[in-house]
Amino acid sequence: MNAELEQRPAVKIYKALERHYYKFTAHAADTDLSLQIINLLLPLYQQDVTAVINRLDSYVKSHEQMLHDIVLVQEEYATTALIFQPEALMISDLLECDQLALRQLWNQRFPEQELERLSVALGHSFD
Repeated sequence: MNAELEQRPAVKIYKALERHYYKFTAHAADTDLSLQIINLLLPLYQQDVTAVINRLDSYVKSHEQMLHDIVLVQEEYATTALIFQPEALMISDLLECDQLALRQLWNQRFPEQELERLSVALGHSFD
């Protein structure tokens, strides 16, 4: 990636998520899809990029075992391809803090069923 591209907020967050993601799986991610989703969801944080990265780092650290166990199960019984995207970690954080806003924003661009499958895989319910 060139230097200008690497300064974009979504790219910075992607790189931060990617560091954690590869602790859990070796699946190659779809970078274009990741950047689309991160760009869509970033406004939900209402923070600067550094604060978002720090928050996500903290979230992953405090949920590391749970996330590891989820990915391990999904490696064998994949219920959603989104679990093998770095932004699944971001979505997991947002499911805990503001599920309604996440769903509303997600539904503007992507099918709700995809988010629901990921949500269930991450241990959250839309009920």
